Amino acid sequence: MARNAEVVVVGSGLNGLVAACQLARRGLSVVVLEADSIRPGEGLSTAPHSLPGILQDRGFSWFFGLPMSPALHGLELYQQGIEWHAGTCAHLHLGEDHNSIALRASDSADKSAPNLVGIPEYEALRTWCRTQLPSLLSRHWNSQLAPPGLKLGNPLHWMRSRSLQSTTPEQLGRRWFRTALGQRVVSDLALSLGLPPDRSLGPAASSLLLLLCESPELPRGGAQQVSNGLLRTLEGFGGQLRLNAVPRKILGPHRLALESGEEISFSRAVIVDTPEPVPLGPGISGLRIDWVLNSPIPWETAGAQDAARVYLTHSSASLREFAHRLRDGQSAEQPAFWIEQPSEHDSSRAPGQQHLASAFTWVSPSVGKDRQGRELQADRIVSVLNAYAPGFSRRVLDRTVQMEEKTNGRGSSFTPSQSPTVVLCRHQNDSAHAWGMAGARAAHHVLQLP
Repeated sequence: MARNAEVVVVGSGLNGLVAACQLARRGLSVVVLEADSIRPGEGLSTAPHSLPGILQDRGFSWFFGLPMSPALHGLELYQQGIEWHAGTCAHLHLGEDHNSIALRASDSADKSAPNLVGIPEYEALRTWCRTQLPSLLSRHWNSQLAPPGLKLGNPLHWMRSRSLQSTTPEQLGRRWFRTALGQRVVSDLALSLGLPPDRSLGPAASSLLLLLCESPELPRGGAQQVSNGLLRTLEGFGGQLRLNAVPRKILGPHRLALESGEEISFSRAVIVDTPEPVPLGPGISGLRIDWVLNSPIPWETAGAQDAARVYLTHSSASLREFAHRLRDGQSAEQPAFWIEQPSEHDSSRAPGQQHLASAFTWVSPSVGKDRQGRELQADRIVSVLNAYAPGFSRRVLDRTVQMEEKTNGRGSSFTPSQSPTVVLCRHQNDSAHAWGMAGARAAHHVLQLP
């Protein structure tokens, strides 16, 4: 068990593992400390439910397009035994009058729902994205670890991408789509990134395009499979993981004390995976509701059951009101949220006829700290679901309400500041944090240290 290394990484979430793998790949000795005594991964992990056979992800939502992230360049994630699968429908958006619009990822999807694919404006956007997205991701996410020789594209494309950064999701929706529901698609996707509909996208434009134009690739067996794959990569490069290792304090420039009393020495740096603020406003956190069901969600809308993600935000006006109430620190009486139903296309997540479904939304600090307030928001979401899927409540076997984990594998009292030998996993683009770019930047920073 290593007690010294060139680099110590605190936290084995996506960004911590990406940083560790990128450094170990370059020949540095790396030790990753994880407070959990059972498994690595933190927000990118999967745990057994109290009901037998249910595998429940622990993080806040799944971000499509992860394998495309420049942060994973050189880590050969596809060679680590992860089985990826794409749902037949990437995402479906429901309107307040129960109409819908969908982005299908497969020709086998239910075609009764109106589809973005085939709409001229969307096809033109998708064609442009597929030729420009790799360079957009690298430039907007400022990845110094981008693939060598990556072409930055036609200057005219860069002018267009700069234009995207200066516009809001609402403006982009009106520019790209004709119908009210089509226009709401962009704001719905921005919501899942924590972006309000009336705020300029900035570098998060690339993240939005990634969600809009890429088919979803999901790891069979849950998010833990990605963490396990990164861990195998780390160990293949000579790095190590230590579970049940809770940091207590940094002692001087090159020593770290654990809660157990043990000390670990590092010759170059310690990287600390830190939570990022949500662009919706200070103190806003993600709320997750998980259900175990005795059968699939009984959607009234055709095509909803095929969707990897279903957005329920009523209208653009209600979505704007939701964001404003959060910004003002209030509880949203009509929460905007999205549903993920992983067991529809991955039978390993639930046994027999049972199904797993999750809802995700954002809540103000006052709700996040109050258990009763969290349960009230969950009840409001169930009320909306019963309207779009009559009989939903009767199918629920179990419900769990939880806040997004914010400690990232650290002890709650361990809050170090940036210093010459302490590097915090942060990124100037909030949404890029979800694709491992904060870890990539931290690794690059360490490589530049004298």
